[in-house]
Amino acid sequence: MLSKLFPPITALSLAVVFSFFASEAKTVHASATLPGEELARAYCGACHHYPEPDLLDRKTWERYVLPRMGHFMGIYTNAQQRDTLIEAGRAEALIRAAQIFPAEPTIEAADWQAIQAFYLALAPERLVVDSLVTEPGAPFKARFPNLFFSPPSTT
Repeated sequence: MLSKLFPPITALSLAVVFSFFASEAKTVHASATLPGEELARAYCGACHHYPEPDLLDRKTWERYVLPRMGHFMGIYTNAQQRDTLIEAGRAEALIRAAQIFPAEPTIEAADWQAIQAFYLALAPERLVVDSLVTEPGAPFKARFPNLFFSPPSTT
């Protein structure tokens, strides 16, 4: 008798579990009322360690990092920008299939604006950089390359 009841109970249990996760995902994405920090922790932290706003100066966030991170969430300044980010050749098919640069936004516009506002409001105008201190007798000497990337690369 129990063996006849088991499949319907299992199916019902799975349906309840899946509906819970589906509704949970909807609440995460329909979160325009959440503060910018919570949105940044959720969205940015889904791919990498959450970066504090004071990690970079305001200009770097505004001109380089936020636009680049927006690209990974389908945010572009114009319709052609996505194609300029995808290299031609063998990698093109892989990048498009993996949706590295999604064709459509994966974040609500209000959420993206809140994240940007959060970083731009709390990022310092200039970074305070301590001078490089090396201990006498240190086993290494700091060397700085002559080559710098503009815009700087991010990981």
